[in-house]
Amino acid sequence: MYDRDRILLETDLAALCDDVLGPRRGSGRSATWPCPDPHHAQTGRTPPLTVYRGRSGYERWHCHGCGAGGTAVDLVLVARGGRPGDALAFLAGRIGLAEDDRALLSRSPRQLRPVEPTPREVTDPEGLARYVRECAERLWRPDGRVVRLWLTSVRGIPENILDRNGVGADPGAHRQPRPDGIPRIFSRAAVFPVVEQDRAVFAQLRLLHPGPVGPRYLNAASSLAPNPKVALYEPCERAGECVVVTEGPTDGLSAAAGGFRAAAVLGTGVAGPTVAKRLAALGAPLVVAFDPDNAGSDGAFNLLGLLRAEGAPASRLHVPSGHDDLNDWMRARADDWTATLTVAVRGATRSVATHEPLGLGH
Repeated sequence: MYDRDRILLETDLAALCDDVLGPRRGSGRSATWPCPDPHHAQTGRTPPLTVYRGRSGYERWHCHGCGAGGTAVDLVLVARGGRPGDALAFLAGRIGLAEDDRALLSRSPRQLRPVEPTPREVTDPEGLARYVRECAERLWRPDGRVVRLWLTSVRGIPENILDRNGVGADPGAHRQPRPDGIPRIFSRAAVFPVVEQDRAVFAQLRLLHPGPVGPRYLNAASSLAPNPKVALYEPCERAGECVVVTEGPTDGLSAAAGGFRAAAVLGTGVAGPTVAKRLAALGAPLVVAFDPDNAGSDGAFNLLGLLRAEGAPASRLHVPSGHDDLNDWMRARADDWTATLTVAVRGATRSVATHEPLGLGH
């Protein structure tokens, strides 16, 4: 099973064109390539293909000579042939998506085997660090006010937690410089960096106003920085030693607001063996608090099996019925969130010995 959305979001289409169609002519938004369609006569003088970001949020290509176009999947199919599944497998390999991670949702925990990630470095560490730093500074300036209000008033995340974890504001590509590989957005977004050993190694953007069918989250391209799959967030004051494992940054920051270290998995579809190894290496009791929908339940079940296979003490905390996720629960219990989460985490850890997930609020 392939996560098509993730593959399309993480594929750098311009870099793919360079590899599949040959080096680009021109640079930036003016770059062009030959058409991949073998039936399209090529003049060699004016490569007709350009790359742009479609309304859905995915990068797309278009040949201005014959009208062919589509996503990265379509480019691979036209240029290399084969079936859609073959094209997805090819693209998944380019972004470093391991076989075990791709097949996670179709296999049981007992069938999964750990795989080691391929070591890769951030290709422009200074550019990524500068982008993250500038966005974090902008969050507290007047031009970051809209993003700040969305984070604090709409999502209910305290300002000290945002500051502690370097969350930022991106007003759009027309106002915020960015290294190649950070999505060129044209509206505001919150910037959630992944920081390891005091340096930014990845960034995920949350669009404040996504399109009706487009994605809400956009990742740095794999050509800039490999996806670490987990973002760690710190509370200002710890209420306990457990690490709360969540879906995505807003839930992770919500756990930090309740006094717990948080490990935000950047999508349940990536919660495979490599993520389990990273979480187990934290050396703390783990409480998985994924969303209460079907995808969250399946992801939590698989991850718990993998964590226990690693020998990590792990249990599940069910978000109470009537709440969509941990952030929604936090906003409903804003007056006593730390006490509420502390009681829930303590209750969940009591289930570790029996490996029985504890349902809270059901």
